Amino acid sequence: PLPEPIEAFDLPHPAVPARLDGLTIDHITDTHERTHPAPLRSKTQRRLPSVLAEVARTVRPDLVCFTGDAMDRHEDADAALPALAELIESCAPDDVSTLGWFGVFGNHDSRAFQKQATTLPGIRWLCNEHAELEHPTRGPVRMLGVSDPEDVFAAALGLPEIGTEPPPPFTITLAHFPPQVNPAARLGQPLVLAGHTHGGQIRQSPTNAPHTSCDI
Repeated sequence: PLPEPIEAFDLPHPAVPARLDGLTIDHITDTHERTHPAPLRSKTQRRLPSVLAEVARTVRPDLVCFTGDAMDRHEDADAALPALAELIESCAPDDVSTLGWFGVFGNHDSRAFQKQATTLPGIRWLCNEHAELEHPTRGPVRMLGVSDPEDVFAAALGLPEIGTEPPPPFTITLAHFPPQVNPAARLGQPLVLAGHTHGGQIRQSPTNAPHTSCDI
């Protein structure tokens, strides 16, 4: 069992090659840090760095993904930046099997915050682009990320067409808005990890009420 608020799910998919069976992903999203009216963090937010450090020690994730909305309001960048840096440091890759941190921005993340966040060490932001990774024992993995304003088609520019040989690496798409599953599916992308709905949309656990905030 993992410490709250972390939940564990198996994601079986026919497109996953045997070499990636057991790949572990930490998916973090929508921390919504805020400074108004005074520095205020929920109990969950305060515990998250230590929880992620515990997960890193016990689970040894291969990949850590952040899918946006690190800040709550436009004036909250000064609170969100150090909080995000703390999260990254708490679950930093410390062995050769870890692919590292990848992130995309959400609709609450201001342009000023995005500019500052790209200077943080230890995380690679995918702003409507893709990246080719090589796991030292599991082989190639492709990351495709769309940041607000999201454009899956721009992120996929230059990739081989569907059905070409040799088969492309298994692709993990990161988005903030769940509707990006539609263009991703048209491009043959097998897995989308999204944020925005705070654990709602498709709810695999009864521990929290759905919060959809979405048009699908």
